Amino acid sequence: MTTSRILADLRAASQHLRDTGAPALARTVDTLLAPTGWKQLRKAVEAENGQARNVAIPINEDLRAAYQKAAEDAGSNLTDDVLAGLFAFTTGEFSPAGYPRRDASSPDTGTFLNVRVPDSLKQAVAAAAEARRDEIRYKASLPHIAKAWLAHTYSQPAK
Repeated sequence: MTTSRILADLRAASQHLRDTGAPALARTVDTLLAPTGWKQLRKAVEAENGQARNVAIPINEDLRAAYQKAAEDAGSNLTDDVLAGLFAFTTGEFSPAGYPRRDASSPDTGTFLNVRVPDSLKQAVAAAAEARRDEIRYKASLPHIAKAWLAHTYSQPAK
């Protein structure tokens, strides 16, 4: 299902709920449609689904520092940014296909970006990566998706 279809369906559901005498439920749907509505939903789903475990994402040290500075300047943090990117990947809103993958023969120099990712989101990313394999032309890994999202968000090359 495309994101535009999901948005259209949610808008239609909101109107239907209003028309059928369920304005409180319509307001809930409208909250999800608001610019930060998905963040509220994500937090609720994470709380409901429980455990978040560390994922160590290999990354160039200078690039990690650049992303951290850019996130700080934007009033954000890398953990929230990575989680948003993973969520966007699972919903089809983001594709890492345009971002270069690291050559497996040349290791990342430097460090790791450590992010706590809920198990349910890891499972959703793995399922989406498998489902979108033909579209992307490879099976995207969680670290690659995260770095591609940061590159997309902060206009930096993915390394």
